[in-house]
Amino acid sequence: MKPPSARQPSGPVPARLELCLPRGGHRLLGELAVAAWPAEACGLLVGMRHDARVEVSAVLPAVNRRAAEAPDRYEIDPEDVLAADRAAREAGLMLVGAWHSHPDAPAAPSARDRDEAWPDWCYLIVSTDAERARELRAWRLIDGRFVEDAVATWVE
Repeated sequence: MKPPSARQPSGPVPARLELCLPRGGHRLLGELAVAAWPAEACGLLVGMRHDARVEVSAVLPAVNRRAAEAPDRYEIDPEDVLAADRAAREAGLMLVGAWHSHPDAPAAPSARDRDEAWPDWCYLIVSTDAERARELRAWRLIDGRFVEDAVATWVE
């Protein structure tokens, strides 16, 4: 399945992107990740890519369809993907990626994350424990391997 809203700018893929979260985005990701602990939380990122900068307008939570059976995995509910994609398009934006948490584990992609990732989508991973988010890192799958991108905050 192709990622929805796959309307990326043409031209070469930048070696490193700056993923810019809206004000409060870091806090929201941490809160959602801690609330789901010890299961993985997940969701989608809505925004727009401008050359080597991805401006995330909204950090959306989603239902993790795997949480009950396998708390160390995530699967974003397809209905959440469709709803987010529709809302993004109506706002002139697009889905630029997804986020999920790694309870009691580093904010680095696992082999499973690599196997299920869509090329050039932005993936935020939040490392968390029962009390707080510990780390937030951004990744993209390029030529079969993850590369790390920068995470910043921007103001609309």
